[in-house]
Amino acid sequence: MKKGLTFIEILITVLILGLIAILLANILSNFNILFSQKTEERESISNLQTIVDKLTRDIRQGNQVLDISPPTQTLGYLVLSFPSGDQSTYSYSYYNGKYYFTVDGEILAGPIREIRFMGLDDNLTYTTVPSAVRTLSISIPMDDGRYISTTVALRSQTIPQIIGIFIREIMYYPAPRDRQGNSISENLMEFVVISNATYSSINLNGWKINGHIISNTLSGTYTVPAQGLAIIGAKGSNLSSHYFIPKNCIILEVSDQYLGQNNNPLGNNGDTVVLQDINNTVVDKVTYDKSWGGQPSGNTYYSLSRKSIQNPSQDPSNWESSKFKNYSLSTPRIDVYCLLPPIVINEIMYYPAPYDKNGRGRNERDIEFIEIYNASNQTVNIQNWQINGNTLVTLASGSWNLSPGSYAVIGGNRSALDRYYNLAQNTTYIRTNSRGLALGRGELSDTAGTVTLADPYGLVFDQVNYSYTWGGYPSSSGNYRYHYSLERKYWDMFPNDPSNWGSSSNLNYSVRVLLLTYNVYCTPGGKNSNSP
Repeated sequence: MKKGLTFIEILITVLILGLIAILLANILSNFNILFSQKTEERESISNLQTIVDKLTRDIRQGNQVLDISPPTQTLGYLVLSFPSGDQSTYSYSYYNGKYYFTVDGEILAGPIREIRFMGLDDNLTYTTVPSAVRTLSISIPMDDGRYISTTVALRSQTIPQIIGIFIREIMYYPAPRDRQGNSISENLMEFVVISNATYSSINLNGWKINGHIISNTLSGTYTVPAQGLAIIGAKGSNLSSHYFIPKNCIILEVSDQYLGQNNNPLGNNGDTVVLQDINNTVVDKVTYDKSWGGQPSGNTYYSLSRKSIQNPSQDPSNWESSKFKNYSLSTPRIDVYCLLPPIVINEIMYYPAPYDKNGRGRNERDIEFIEIYNASNQTVNIQNWQINGNTLVTLASGSWNLSPGSYAVIGGNRSALDRYYNLAQNTTYIRTNSRGLALGRGELSDTAGTVTLADPYGLVFDQVNYSYTWGGYPSSSGNYRYHYSLERKYWDMFPNDPSNWGSSSNLNYSVRVLLLTYNVYCTPGGKNSNSP
């Protein structure tokens, strides 16, 4: 007779099976954890490789760095240009509490902890001048601690000729009379214009023109701001009484009565102009010939003007007679062409309302605008000029010829600013070749950014490094939302003086959307509300 299992035997069996189940559950749990870790590890490695591959491939195809963050900036950015004329911005985006690597604002991979860029010149020395960068050092720690660092060179066949400070204009064959009709010696009418195309100010005290030391300032400063200009004359030249000089151009003089070599005036048929820093290092050098331009024609006199900062100083095709009239005399009849006319950035809508005047929701890039103003005494053609590298290509209304005292409003290629805002009557409205107005074709920063106005050759006419602390930042009260443009007060003050800017006080439109009312203050195409 067979006996069944006793209670104790059943209990022991259940315990054994329970232990086996727990063991199997632990094994399965550990397997799942290990599998999950391996999956995350593979994803992290894949994401890191995606970032590195994208940067490496694009940098090797890029021909110039347009902008780069300092290497101390843990979450940095890089803007590249390509031989095709396209641009790309490499940066980061904050999403769901984590940072991700982005290309032109689109998330590509991540999450990342940092992304740092360092620019190196031809000597593999760290440089702050974007145009001098030939190699990029990149470091990327991922969110899980994985890390990679690499160094990539730009296209080797493209070597920038200018690294930031250059000779921009030479008046070597001046008119015999100044703007007031006074007869002035040739050596006191000559001048050389220096341009600072870097992102840092430069002190020219002690620098030299053809060995003549820059030792006197008529502007109270030797410091040329970033993207600024300096006009340099001979000792006692007092250039501001001879020419109409833009207010944002500092005026300097050398210690001698001549700008030419061996204490002579600059040669009327050809000569050399050498710019040296305080250590006697040659910064730029131009050996010009009368065939390059700058020769008088009858009673019309011209300066020799550089076309592009990207092309060599010794390229004759990079120079021409100035196109901009500075002054005219009727008796005797004299016309003088020289110096850049003041075409300035006058208004910036960098943080627009999300709705236009009709209450329709708009993408921020499409409703942003920049207004420029012709403060000169002559008409200037602005076709193919650039805002942050974005070319002005489509004339929506008005004329490419910006007359004295007139305005032009600029938007992206998908904008319809004449429908979004109440523009002033007969406003010139122009669209760029890209959707966004920022460098790299994105939207303007809502907190701080740069707006650069340049001609088709890349010569900078004006640059503003704005901040939300200057004005233009939105506010709210109850169900009301207030948005403002950032307006310039005086065109002839330095563009980066915060006291020269403020929020617009002119109500352009008010629109109610659901429970909120949006009041938008700006003056597109008209005089700024805070200008005298």
